[in-house]
Amino acid sequence: MTTLRQSYTSFRYLVRSVRWVELAVSGLIVFFARQLSHLSFDPLPVAAVFALGFAWNLAFWHAGRRHLLVERGVEGHRLLMGSWLAADVVTTLLIIHFTGLTSSPFLFLLAFPVILSTAVSDDSRVSYTVVGGSLAGFAALWGMESAGSIPHFASYPPAVDGLFRKADVAWGMLLMLGAVLSLIVFTIHRFRPNFALFREGF
Repeated sequence: MTTLRQSYTSFRYLVRSVRWVELAVSGLIVFFARQLSHLSFDPLPVAAVFALGFAWNLAFWHAGRRHLLVERGVEGHRLLMGSWLAADVVTTLLIIHFTGLTSSPFLFLLAFPVILSTAVSDDSRVSYTVVGGSLAGFAALWGMESAGSIPHFASYPPAVDGLFRKADVAWGMLLMLGAVLSLIVFTIHRFRPNFALFREGF
């Protein structure tokens, strides 16, 4: 039972504390940047995505309280954590989509779900799965935009935005994102034992 309680404590901390802070900080960055840099993206769909993120987080917290220990145990913890990370990636990708996708000034927000995944599990494969899912989602959105299946949103004037919509630029952006996100995962998992030893020294 100790393991289940520890799992619930970890889940509650991440969902009730870390995720709320992540959403709040992301929202402040996006909307302050819009005002300070005079970005032209429509704030309404972006605000709706943030509202969806808060609603998802509240739902996951409620599901954890109600089902984690009683019905599903450790398996329930893993399912909730996986679903929670997937929702985090989807939320971030939607924000990027509504602010320009390949021309979005907020591509760095994709690092947040990746960093959170390192807190969810000590297994680097979990984090690399989040990286892969983020890249796959980004590529899928770009493909649908290019095919005209979904509308394109922009944060910059057409002359600037058009430069980032070229295929070679989009592929370069995708490769750069993959390299940066993978480096984040590698660095955190590589030096995590050193951080643990440092904490134990105090």
